[in-house]
Amino acid sequence: MTQQLSLFGTDSHKIIRTGAPDTSVEAGRRVDTTRDERRVYKLVKESRDGLTIKECAQLLSKFPNHISGRFTGLQEKGLIRDSGKRRGNSRVMVVTNLPTPRKHRPSLSE
Repeated sequence: MTQQLSLFGTDSHKIIRTGAPDTSVEAGRRVDTTRDERRVYKLVKESRDGLTIKECAQLLSKFPNHISGRFTGLQEKGLIRDSGKRRGNSRVMVVTNLPTPRKHRPSLSE
């Protein structure tokens, strides 16, 4: 059985700051970054004009600091980007145009 690679999720060591207290380390390990990144990506993708962290947090009934790391993870992976627009003092993020995978076409030498 092949393992499917996921575009979503961030290793817990990337979201836990160095020297964090044990309670913060445990809380960081419990964060389901795969689920949260997928939810944030879906909302940004479905928004017509992009979303700010504040807007996304409101839609998810969370505080902005609870989801800002998911924006960072998605941006580092190239899945979302800063649109260059601002709403209030917040950056508006949009989904990047990812190339669609091409189907394999056998060459003449195959």
